[in-house]
Amino acid sequence: AAAEADPCLRFLDSAADTGRGVPGSPNYIHMDAMAFGMGACCLQVTFQARDLAESRRLYDHLAVMSPIMLALTAASPIWKGHLAATDTRWGVISASVDCRTPFERGVAPTEADDLSWMEAPDAVNAAGRGRRRLQKSRYDSVDMFICNGPNAKGGKYNDMPVQYDEDSLATLRAAGVDEVLAKHVAHLFVRDPLVIYSDRVELDDDKAVDHWENLQSTNWQSVRWKPPPPDTDMGWRVELRTMEVQLSPFENAAFTVVTALLCRVILFFDLNLYIPLSKVDENMRRAAAPRAASEGKFWFRTHVSPLSDECGPGETVDAGVDPDAYEEMSAETILLGRGSTFPGLFPLMRAYLDLIKCDDATKLLVDRYMRFVAQRATGEVDTAATWMRGFVTSHPEYKRDSVVSAAIAHDLIQEIHAISNGHKLVPALQGRYIHPETIEAEEAADIDTEAVRAAFSRGGAGGGAAAAPAVPDGL
Repeated sequence: AAAEADPCLRFLDSAADTGRGVPGSPNYIHMDAMAFGMGACCLQVTFQARDLAESRRLYDHLAVMSPIMLALTAASPIWKGHLAATDTRWGVISASVDCRTPFERGVAPTEADDLSWMEAPDAVNAAGRGRRRLQKSRYDSVDMFICNGPNAKGGKYNDMPVQYDEDSLATLRAAGVDEVLAKHVAHLFVRDPLVIYSDRVELDDDKAVDHWENLQSTNWQSVRWKPPPPDTDMGWRVELRTMEVQLSPFENAAFTVVTALLCRVILFFDLNLYIPLSKVDENMRRAAAPRAASEGKFWFRTHVSPLSDECGPGETVDAGVDPDAYEEMSAETILLGRGSTFPGLFPLMRAYLDLIKCDDATKLLVDRYMRFVAQRATGEVDTAATWMRGFVTSHPEYKRDSVVSAAIAHDLIQEIHAISNGHKLVPALQGRYIHPETIEAEEAADIDTEAVRAAFSRGGAGGGAAAAPAVPDGL
C-alpha cells in the first residue's frame, strides 16, 4: 500500500536483489535523489594547528574520535517521512553521493547496467578509467592515518587497503613529500571531479589551486586535512566533519567547545589514541545504531597515556601489559573513565584546565558543556535522534508503522522550532545545564591535579612546553 501511494518508496523482492547493495526487503526506505543525503545538516569544526606535524597528529586522533562524536550528536532518525533504523545521516549521505562504477565497487556489471560511458572519448581520462577498485564512497570515513610520528609506529595501524593515483604519488615523492603524506594526497586523486566551471578548466597550476580544491572538497571524509592556500597567512588546519547539528545553540556550543578542548588535551598530554583503522570503520557503523551514544560499544585504546617502560626509568608497574591493546568501551567509559584502569578524557580535560590556571568563570562555563555531553553518554539526556524518535512514537496519530504523517511532522517541527528559539526547555533533551538559572549548585568533580601532572610528565609528555593551542587563545 505504501509503495502504491508513493512510487519513490520502491519495494523490491529478494528475487530482484542483484547483490550489489540494492535492498531486497520491503523494510528499506528508497531515496532516489542526491539531495536526501546532501540536504542533511551537520556541525563541522575546523582547528588550526601550530605546524604541519601537529596538523597530522590532530588529523589521526580526531579520526579515532569521529565515530564517538557522531554517536553523541546523533540527530537523523527520520528519512523520507519514515522512522529509520539509523540515528545518523552518515550512511545516507555516503550512499547518496556514491558515484563509483560497478568495477570500482567490486561487482560485475549486469545487462541492466548502462556501460556506454566506457566508449565515450572522455572515458580514457577518467580516474583509473573507472576500473580501479575503490573500497568506499567518496563520502565516508578516512582511508588512512597520515602522521609519521613515533606513536603511529610506521603505519602499523593503517590496516586497510588504500588506492592511490600512481602518477600523483610519483610527483609528490619527487618533490620531497614523505611517503605517508604523499599517499594521502594521491589517494584523493582516484576520484573524478564532480563539477568544473567552464572558465576554470585551463589554469596555471603554479598560481591557482582550483583543481586541487575541487577534488579535496569533494572527498567528503570524516576528517579533512587542510593545507594552507598559497599566498595567504592561513595555517595548517584540520576539520572534524562527523558531528550532527543540534537543536539549540547551547548544544552546538557544547560540542564545539568540548571538541576544541579535546584537541588541546591530546596535544598537551601527548595522548595516544591509535587503534587499527579497520576498528575505526567498525566504530563508524556502530555509531549509526539507535541509542549508540548511551548503549553502544566502541573500540578504543586501553592505554592512552605513555606507559612507564616508554617514559624512561621508573618503577616497573606495566610488566606484561600490551601497550597497543584496545577493547570495546562505552562512550561513558571513554569520556568519564573507569577507576584506575582507564583515566577517561573528561578528567584529563579538567586537569588541563587546572594546570593552565583557567579562570573560574571560563571553567564554570566549560564545566556546564562537559556535564551536558557526559549526560548524553550516560543516557541521562537523550540525543536529538532519541528524543525525536520518542516524540513520533508517542504521538497520538502514530500507528506503529514507521510512518511520520504530515500531522506528526507538523507537531514535531513546531516543537523543534520552540526549542531552537529558546521558548521551550525540554530536560530530557537539554539536561539541567541549558541556562545558568537552571543550574543547581554543584562542585566540579575532584581531580588530583598533581597526580595527573606526575602521570603525564614522565618522559616529557606533560610539561606543556611543546603543546601549542589547537585553537585561538580567545576561545
